Amino acid sequence: MGLAFLFEIRASSDAQTLSRIINFFAQRDLILASARYETQTDVQQISLVVPNLDPASAHVIAEKMRSMVLVEAVEMKPTDL
Repeated sequence: MGLAFLFEIRASSDAQTLSRIINFFAQRDLILASARYETQTDVQQISLVVPNLDPASAHVIAEKMRSMVLVEAVEMKPTDL
């Protein structure tokens, strides 16, 4: 088992952004411990806590998010559940 990681994502508003981000975890059969989503005019703020994730996988997922056109920023750090 791995650690828990907090992903904080800032993205341009688009109906598909949230589902595409969550899909990165679903493809690895990972279940989120918590999720928070806010829309502010044309920006989406997404916070996800994901348990049982090793650091290398967390970095790969964060890089995949960063490669999305609508994603402006991704911060990732270990966290307690």
